[in-house]
Amino acid sequence: MLVWLCAAAAIAYVHRNSVSVAASTIRGDLGLSLDEMAIVLSSFFWGYAVFQIPSGWLADRWGTRRLLSLIALVWSLATAAIAWANSFETMVTVRFIGGAAQAGIFACATKSILKWFPSTERGMTSGFLGGFMSVGGAVGAFATGYLLPMLNWQSVFLLYAVPGLVWS
Repeated sequence: MLVWLCAAAAIAYVHRNSVSVAASTIRGDLGLSLDEMAIVLSSFFWGYAVFQIPSGWLADRWGTRRLLSLIALVWSLATAAIAWANSFETMVTVRFIGGAAQAGIFACATKSILKWFPSTERGMTSGFLGGFMSVGGAVGAFATGYLLPMLNWQSVFLLYAVPGLVWS
């Protein structure tokens, strides 16, 4: 269970953080201003913030396995959709959807930890989860910087969607 939760966290944080590394390339290709790109980047976090409580409620109603599989599918499809975004509005929409879907990770992960691990192991498991969030962010930033000179940004985001689709 912990391996699956850590994998989900790492994948999500690759998706979450890689856009900022590719931001100048995306901005140039789509003809976005700095202000528009700032809105694109922040739209993820608006979706994330707005859907924290509803995703917690859904985790209680549907169960964490079902919800986590669904939201991993949605956030991965939103990551793939970045590749087809051709306007400011589309980028804002797909990033908002990605953030809304990722809002459920924390609620699902903490509820799963509560159900699957004894109280004497929950601190360690939460530490692993937090650590893999950071690993995903670091891998996403590094890999994006490494891949952008070799691939176009659209290909990078299509590639990043694959692990999340497989995970879901």
